[in-house]
Amino acid sequence: MEHSSPSTRRNTPAAADLSAADYVRLLHPPGSIGKASFVMIRSRDEAITRTYSVETAPIIVESLLDESTYLTLNRFNGPRDGGRLAQINALYLDLDVHRTPGSNQPHEHWVEKLHMELDAKSIPRPSVVTFTGRGLAAIWLIDPLPKKARPRWSACLSCLIGLFKHLGADNACSDASRVFRVPCTTNLKAGTEVRTVDGTLRRYAFDDLADQIFEAAGRPTRRQLSNKKAEQAGKSRSGEPRGLAPRKRFAMISSDLDKIVSYWGGYVPEGKRNTFLHLIATCLTHTAPEADIENQVFKTAAIATPGLSEREVVGIIRSAVRQPLMFRGATFGGLCVSCGGLKDLSDLALVLSMSGWSW
Repeated sequence: MEHSSPSTRRNTPAAADLSAADYVRLLHPPGSIGKASFVMIRSRDEAITRTYSVETAPIIVESLLDESTYLTLNRFNGPRDGGRLAQINALYLDLDVHRTPGSNQPHEHWVEKLHMELDAKSIPRPSVVTFTGRGLAAIWLIDPLPKKARPRWSACLSCLIGLFKHLGADNACSDASRVFRVPCTTNLKAGTEVRTVDGTLRRYAFDDLADQIFEAAGRPTRRQLSNKKAEQAGKSRSGEPRGLAPRKRFAMISSDLDKIVSYWGGYVPEGKRNTFLHLIATCLTHTAPEADIENQVFKTAAIATPGLSEREVVGIIRSAVRQPLMFRGATFGGLCVSCGGLKDLSDLALVLSMSGWSW
């Protein structure tokens, strides 16, 4: 009998030529939560589904090898159905390489091409790759996820499919109840045996694998999104008034304006009166009933800006009511305050103080 050399054995992929039972055990280890379903396609109009525990499925599969048999990649609480999803078990690609240019190449060519692309993208190689008779099925087994993680899983799977569209990745292979052909069966369309041809046999931590896939696609990783969220939260805390309700925020602005006019001796200097009164009216649009705005603005104008005519005051009130957040570029005593929709004016008193102003 001819024996293979040690070097040949070392080069044989770990997941090559798995038996059907070993394949089932690899996907659905004993003790896993949920059940696995087999689907037997007997004709275009007839498909039969049988569901078994993870302990029973490897035994049953031996009796199903004479049929066109498929196996669920995830596990369910009963027959396969998205609503009965028990555990998310894998990410996967159905590569219809027979529909791509160069489809006459042997499956070894496509496996090598897949390896090269994965290595270039810094994505780990699949746990198992199956030659399906015409194409390839690549499966990355993951540490099981609960049903509630499905949105994150779906986003990652969609991204993975997009990365390999040029290798025939099937968009339809993106649902949780997807099934793949079982090794040691026959693809009746091609008259070819289905068998495992490659794979690491590893299970991957989903978050790490997902980050590698997102990074390869130029999308933010989970860590980057978390850091950005923390940074935004930090900015919100550093600018405390931004987190306040508008009513409270504009009450603070109004208080700052009172301090400023007190510094000026109770009267707003010429050249600043219209701007000041517009700020007062804008604050009132957020803190007072609309019916009271005009009366309160006239009271303030009579004390702080006595030189303004009634017509000017009415015009300021109407402008503030129509566009309360459009004020920009107010200048007080030579200090220009550029306010994006007044959101920074609550810090105006502090800014003036730091600039040498006091009251």
